[in-house]
Amino acid sequence: MGLVAVYRPHKPDPSLTYIGFSPTQPPADSLAFRKALALAIDKSAVAHAVAVHFAVPRTPAAGIQHPGLPGYSRDTSPQAFDPARARALYRQSGWRGPVTILVSSAATRYARAYRDAVAQSIHRSLGAQVILKPAQDVGGLTRAAESGAAAVYMLRWQADPKDFGYPSFALGLAHDFFLSNDDVRRPVENNDALRLERLLLERALIVPLSFDW
Repeated sequence: MGLVAVYRPHKPDPSLTYIGFSPTQPPADSLAFRKALALAIDKSAVAHAVAVHFAVPRTPAAGIQHPGLPGYSRDTSPQAFDPARARALYRQSGWRGPVTILVSSAATRYARAYRDAVAQSIHRSLGAQVILKPAQDVGGLTRAAESGAAAVYMLRWQADPKDFGYPSFALGLAHDFFLSNDDVRRPVENNDALRLERLLLERALIVPLSFDW
């Protein structure tokens, strides 16, 4: 499986860092909440905040498919940064508690800076308290995401020829996390990667953050 939660500079395979949601768990069971977070994150600011840690800057991600792999499309994302719209959707969701995100426990300067930049962007846009909850380990983070136990989580998907649907990130992610959703399962079964990517973005089941090369 292509999930890793720790940055490995010696591993140059294309990857995507993203926020995922378990739509059966509150507050992520609200489409308005998920869309609010999707529009609240200034991905360019996040990439800038961690640029000091890399010779090659991270690329803000508009879509799910990596631009260095087959199947990439420039016309896939309804998630452009829009803090005003994000605040309106957040109010519509009715959620008043903190936004808790299950994250990697990696303690590198890059990992801390990345997580903090995402949390700060959400807080600035929504005014919400953001809690970054470290998982015990990578396996625990992955299991919580796969089982739907974590309402909101942050992970990294790395290209791996062994993954279902490779080289499509959307097919691999949907197969591992969202097959219980009938609307998602159909394009997975039909191997329709572009339709699936659009669906995952429109339903805000995944918020792509940045690409690594």
